[in-house]
Amino acid sequence: MMKFICVYVVILLASISLCHADGFKIRGKISGGGEGVKVFLTDLSQYRHFYDSTMIKNGEFEFDGKVESPEMRCITIYKNDSQRGEWKSTVKLPIFVDNSFMTLEAPYDSLPTKSSKTVPGCIKITGSPANDLYMKYDKGL
Repeated sequence: MMKFICVYVVILLASISLCHADGFKIRGKISGGGEGVKVFLTDLSQYRHFYDSTMIKNGEFEFDGKVESPEMRCITIYKNDSQRGEWKSTVKLPIFVDNSFMTLEAPYDSLPTKSSKTVPGCIKITGSPANDLYMKYDKGL
């Protein structure tokens, strides 16, 4: 049954991505801190593949690009650049990227670190049908 659900989700996500051919844009709005902190768009597994990077300026950051099909990526922030790899200072926010316009709104102090088990409810990611579906799936687990 679980395999069937996973296959269904993958097929649905793939069909959603075909509707958006212009690429993706992720606009982040971070309140309450983080000015000048680096933000990375990475892979989810070991954070070894860096797709893009930027900085928080005036409480905002932005990524854009194009994916062939929906992909799991991660917004990664090292709150303390000298302590990269430290679980309590490395923000890890999984995000399903498809070719759509997405917004992320979050208070800086509530960004989930690698030691967090869940994403706090005050963090809002909108605009991506693939990510919406992933969030519903994740909550169901």
